[in-house]
Amino acid sequence: MNNFSYAHIMDGLNSGYLQPRFHGNGFIQLYLTSIDRLHIWHPKLPPIRNHNAMIHNHRWDMRSKILKGGLSHTTYGYTTDTSDLSKNYDVVKIAGASKKSAVFSKVAEVRMQKKHYYNLTEGSSYSFKCGFFHLSEPMNKDEITVTLMSKIDTQNCKNWAELLVEEGINYQDIVHAFDEKTAPNPKVVLDIVIEEITKLRNTDKLGK
Repeated sequence: MNNFSYAHIMDGLNSGYLQPRFHGNGFIQLYLTSIDRLHIWHPKLPPIRNHNAMIHNHRWDMRSKILKGGLSHTTYGYTTDTSDLSKNYDVVKIAGASKKSAVFSKVAEVRMQKKHYYNLTEGSSYSFKCGFFHLSEPMNKDEITVTLMSKIDTQNCKNWAELLVEEGINYQDIVHAFDEKTAPNPKVVLDIVIEEITKLRNTDKLGK
């Protein structure tokens, strides 16, 4: 994280150039550059959405490094053969996923398949291809987890991200990730960011 110094981040926060926001999946998101984000999971800020709507994909290839704590990472696949008795899921496209409003539209009915499960500890990292589904959560929800996520290929991307939503859940009622009605107090979010980047600086994981 040497490219993102403590001084640079604090200058950005104080000037308003860098503005943290809470993602409904239960973490704070802070854009450091157009391709790099700091993610902070904090026990004070649990997910606001139904857990079954948290499985998602990305529009671009990505890499994530765990700077503090631990991350549980689950990957999923699906088949369009829904003839057996397994629970069915809807693939739901989120048009405007990174904005404060979004339009949800059903793309397909599928049978979800859990593929892999990993526990990633501090100092480890993983890469993930665009279009594939996953779920990332802190290993210990009572502890703080911090990751640095970077886009590594924005050329071959999808138009919009998608969710896997369990059949029976009205996806039109899903609370959007950045809905202001469910967002925590901005000061609480900012205080957590400042506290955590200060701790990272003191452990040499963040430049001066």
